[in-house]
Amino acid sequence: ADENAADRVLAALGFDREVHGQGFARYVRHPLQDLPELTEWIDLLYARRALGRELLQDAQATAIAWDDGVSLPVVPVSGLILMKLLALVGDPSRVQDRRDILDLLHVHGDTVPLAWITAKASEQGQAYETAWQSILDEHGRGTQTPGTIDVL
Repeated sequence: ADENAADRVLAALGFDREVHGQGFARYVRHPLQDLPELTEWIDLLYARRALGRELLQDAQATAIAWDDGVSLPVVPVSGLILMKLLALVGDPSRVQDRRDILDLLHVHGDTVPLAWITAKASEQGQAYETAWQSILDEHGRGTQTPGTIDVL
């Protein structure tokens, strides 16, 4: 039901659904006819797991004040890392998520509660715990190459 509502709203804004997978959709539009290479996109991750819904509820509870009385729910870096880990284990072809996690750890490593992420990954099952440990090992070796974090 929420996915259909997202389709209708984004279509009204000129976006076309380009990709639709389990728990994920990407919408794109080309806002300027004279610059067809200019692309805007929106990625939606559907919170189907209890953990994803918990992260979104926490974000709404700690929304950040914005302009004109608007507040924006923002998932903290630790939650974003965990969401990307869930997506990566669910679909190992999403290699950008792994790179994003490594980049986030590189940039925010001193403030990210690694023990909390480890506990949450472990609660999800062995595959999540193993993937997280592999990422931590790679981060500890300093073998990642910081790049552009693909987050919107």
